[in-house]
Amino acid sequence: MLCQVTSNPYGDPKAVPLTGAAFASGGLRRDSFARPGKLFTANASIVERAVGNLRSATLRTLIEAVVGVLDEGGK
Repeated sequence: MLCQVTSNPYGDPKAVPLTGAAFASGGLRRDSFARPGKLFTANASIVERAVGNLRSATLRTLIEAVVGVLDEGGK
């Protein structure tokens, strides 16, 4: 399962900022946002490379945001 990453939060209050400080290694060319409400699946074979690894605190925040979106879906 993947989460959309974009340079524009589109007014999404659940968007998780991905600045340089969000990464333990690597990173993105510009400050971006992960949008937990925009999830999709893809086969691992289409992933060309990893650009970075999130810090554990950022990953935890993103996972909690995704769980929150999924939890709201049943209400």
